[in-house]
Amino acid sequence: MIDQLMHKDDQTLLLKPEDCSRRIGIINTCLFFIRKATMQICLLIMMMIMGVQPLEAQLALKKAIDQADGSSAKIMFHSGNRQGMLSLSDHVVLDEALIEGRFVTRYWNPNGQIWPEMHFANLKWGADQPAESFLLSINNKDLSGGYEWLGAELCPDPSSWRQRKNSVGDPVPAVHGVATLLNRSAGIRVKVHTRLDGSPFIIRWLEITNLNKSAVAITEVAPLSGMLWNHRY
Repeated sequence: MIDQLMHKDDQTLLLKPEDCSRRIGIINTCLFFIRKATMQICLLIMMMIMGVQPLEAQLALKKAIDQADGSSAKIMFHSGNRQGMLSLSDHVVLDEALIEGRFVTRYWNPNGQIWPEMHFANLKWGADQPAESFLLSINNKDLSGGYEWLGAELCPDPSSWRQRKNSVGDPVPAVHGVATLLNRSAGIRVKVHTRLDGSPFIIRWLEITNLNKSAVAITEVAPLSGMLWNHRY
């Protein structure tokens, strides 16, 4: 980015690139909230024109927004040649897939954008790239790779996490999905649990089952990991 010069009263002020980016970011944020507030004001005016009282209009608007938030959590599973899952909660998008025995992150997105599939048709992470969606070591052996896809399903939420509530105090339903993987050589079955509630947070835990006849030790575990991207605006 080229430094920009501003002239005022024959004095020159040099703006650094990082200052320009910071000011542009602030302007974009202000415009976002202005657009959101304008939309809400227009909705309130329309409701009042239709004969709805101001207080009732505000409650109806809040309820509509909360219902939209509550329905924004989704988990979709992929089968066939591309086995994996797509998790969406608020504006957070997480795409994961089983590629050559590795359960990896294909991409994260904080803006609710689902990227075109053509960008990932030939995606292959290198062996030295930490792209695994979770980390697991048994008896000091890293189990990155060697997994088989056994299936996936949406299930009732079995967790004891506190249920999120909207602005009027109604509980927001959570979405809970389970992807089941098998590492045949290690004799380990892993169920990847994902819980979403429409907020920009993902809750992830692992259910690890030892299928061997003897005991094994979990020497390393991380329920959520993978690659991160730098998004600039």
